[in-house]
Amino acid sequence: MVSIVLALAFYWSNPAHAFVLDVNQSSCTAGQEAICNQLEALLEGTVNSALGGVNLKDFLKAAGNANAVSTHGFLAPGVIYDRDLWVAAIGGAAVALPKGGASGINGKDDSLPGVGIGASSGVNVGISGKWLHTALGLGGDPSRVALSATFMTLNFSNLGPGISYKTTVMGAGVHYVLDKGSDLVPMIRWNGFRISSGLIYSASRIGYTRDLSFSASESTTGASIAWTPRLAMGLESDIFTIPTEITTGIRFFRFWNFYTGLGLNFNFGGSQITGSTAGAVTSSGPVTFAGDGALSSSGGKVAPNLVQASFMLGTQLDFGPIGIHVQGVVSSPRVVGLQAGIRAQI
Repeated sequence: MVSIVLALAFYWSNPAHAFVLDVNQSSCTAGQEAICNQLEALLEGTVNSALGGVNLKDFLKAAGNANAVSTHGFLAPGVIYDRDLWVAAIGGAAVALPKGGASGINGKDDSLPGVGIGASSGVNVGISGKWLHTALGLGGDPSRVALSATFMTLNFSNLGPGISYKTTVMGAGVHYVLDKGSDLVPMIRWNGFRISSGLIYSASRIGYTRDLSFSASESTTGASIAWTPRLAMGLESDIFTIPTEITTGIRFFRFWNFYTGLGLNFNFGGSQITGSTAGAVTSSGPVTFAGDGALSSSGGKVAPNLVQASFMLGTQLDFGPIGIHVQGVVSSPRVVGLQAGIRAQI
């Protein structure tokens, strides 16, 4: 019988909504064609019955949602004061949780669990609007405006046996202080309200490589057939996000901040699983069978949720020009994330 491990291995292995194993027979013992055909059909039927109805839509949608939330706050890291320039290093991760109820290949709907994981990192550079005010002769209060850009690519070729990971983040944002805040009591200050928006692109590539072996047998003659594929698959997620968030907070003793925010993400792009799974098909017993087998599918990229609402809560410690922040975010649908960073500002 084909091992249940096949189902687990192909959790990452198909770019759309269905798996179909196709065996190509190249040779068979003379006079035993009927048994060879029976073995071929047995292997295909066993694999296809187990995986033919598997639907990856929820899984790929969750991957895109997690990817988007992993970059939360990358354009506006922590609490930004009226400074001329800042440079920050940021890291973030997010997990999209599955829906309740029966799911999975043993569940009622033959869909993989809608669990997604996203991780990103970036360098953020920001400048005060005062620079543009001087250059362009703009009116208004330039200290209320700031511009920022985020960028970074990281590549980990060996995170574990056969596992690789690459992430790329690029984006630009604009920030406006709606209210500069005020002192509430000595040593306690309300930081006012800030609104931020922009465009950020986050790409992740997770690769997985492994040698596998599966078999099925024919009970009448005792003949068996084996498929030994090379699994070389990857999860690819390319998400464009327009984040919009309003934040506020309180500062204690001139160095300790607590802040919170509400936001909306508008997401575009999609996620898919790419690669190939192919290998030799051989037999043992009273017949000699030779050929190869490959897993194929139909469909393409699955888009993330178009709109995600979020709630964020964080804290920041300031040591002169250095700020260190940590923040958590809860986003629809069922996504939780954590970001942290360190920033130097003048």
